[in-house]
Amino acid sequence: MKSVDDKMMKITEGMSQKEVTEIFGAPNFRRFDNGREEWEYNTAVITGTKTFLIRFKSGRVVGMDSFFIPNEEPKPGKPL
Repeated sequence: MKSVDDKMMKITEGMSQKEVTEIFGAPNFRRFDNGREEWEYNTAVITGTKTFLIRFKSGRVVGMDSFFIPNEEPKPGKPL
């Protein structure tokens, strides 16, 4: 099974939505506005969440962004 990072490296500009779906599957979230569409994929890892945003115009990849959101450190409780 390929890692999410390996899958991300396969995405290239000009790919169709079908090709992206074959690599990543269905998106976790989908947004669209003014003829552009954005698909969001989130993958939980031990230390946080990896997020990939893939932007389409006319059904083809025109951009991609990825980032990592670390888990929050547990806050100590108030002493009794």
